[in-house]
Amino acid sequence: MDSAAGRWNTLSILALAAACAAHDPELGRGWTRGPSLPEPIQENHAAALHGRIYTAGGFHFGSLVSAAVFRLDSPTGRWKRVANLPAPRHHMPLAVAGDSLYAVGGLSPDGFTAVSTVWLYDERNDRWMERAPLPEPRGASAVGVVDGRIIVVGGFGLKLRLLDSIAIYDPATNAWRHGAPIPTLRDHLAAARPRRGGARWQDLRDRRRPDVRVGADRRGRGVHAVARPARVEAEAHFPGTTRR
Repeated sequence: MDSAAGRWNTLSILALAAACAAHDPELGRGWTRGPSLPEPIQENHAAALHGRIYTAGGFHFGSLVSAAVFRLDSPTGRWKRVANLPAPRHHMPLAVAGDSLYAVGGLSPDGFTAVSTVWLYDERNDRWMERAPLPEPRGASAVGVVDGRIIVVGGFGLKLRLLDSIAIYDPATNAWRHGAPIPTLRDHLAAARPRRGGARWQDLRDRRRPDVRVGADRRGRGVHAVARPARVEAEAHFPGTTRR
């Protein structure tokens, strides 16, 4: 489709198809085309719980912020709308810890204002429940789960300030604490857990690897994320952001 809505729909489905192993010549090896979402969505997140894929929030129908939550049931291969989020959100990560789905932070419909809300989805009763809020508001962050604890990395804070802090949530105590900060400020990032052994942050900046840096421009008007491989330079600029 040529419309923006059509492109959003396709991108969302492709992002959710990463676990599929079939080969579709049109999509490339390892990908298969899944059922389309009920509506166009972007800046949403997804997570899998009990063999079902959930996606929540995001922008839909242009710049409107959604509170809708959809679930893809594997047996039927169809999307079903479940209980709405308590409030609309975008750039809000989802995480599965134990047998529960969590919606962590995100950005509110009031521009790009970061929030600290944390919601737990009660799958049996189809409802969302509040849990202890994040230590500080943040959105466009990454989440991972290690040993049953949710780890939230980087993102935007209030006034679009980039964060290097890490917040760790223990579902058993419904409490947060801070972990070691990441080496550089980041937002719109990804996180993953290694299969074996421990993990620590490493600075990979040398002449043999891409150089990824973050810094303010000369006038202090924004933050530049710059990646410099051997011969190619890519730059992303986020207007109005400042260092923490």
